[in-house]
Amino acid sequence: EGIKSNRDGFGAHLQIFVDGDQWVHEVDGGSSYRSQHETTAHFGLGSAQLVDSLIVIWPGGKKQVHYNLDANQQILIIEDTVGDSNTGLNSIWNNFHGLNVVPNPNSGDFNISYVNASGKSAVLRILDLQGRELFLKYYESTSIGKSNISVSIPEVKNGLYILELESGSEKYVSKFLICDK
Repeated sequence: EGIKSNRDGFGAHLQIFVDGDQWVHEVDGGSSYRSQHETTAHFGLGSAQLVDSLIVIWPGGKKQVHYNLDANQQILIIEDTVGDSNTGLNSIWNNFHGLNVVPNPNSGDFNISYVNASGKSAVLRILDLQGRELFLKYYESTSIGKSNISVSIPEVKNGLYILELESGSEKYVSKFLICDK
């Protein structure tokens, strides 16, 4: 989803790498009169279970890189608007394994484990897919290393949400699903 670029991401260039192979897709709206192509990029990975990396180059030239993505899922990528020349999220995706939401999907009660490299307090935000903040909480921490947070948000309806966790200079972003309410 484009923020500075168009919302549908038309013109975005996607590259995925799996076991040394590369696939490329450009998001377009199609060229038919009074109709539009699906904007979802679909990559057939065969028996591969993991995407080594996904690179998104937005129409404005900004680049986002995501690493170690599981196969057989839909991923909503929201254009990062931090910084002028790079995404500002590189540390997140270079350490993508540093954040875990369990269980996912869940019913609004879940645990977050993450790597706290700074030992600083954490700020947790939960957003809907339109970017509206639904939950904000500060968590005190003074220890460096793996940290855990238990979250309960029973007032949130079934749906797909974005989780943002910031601690010091580290920022983690993940999606999660609430269902069975």
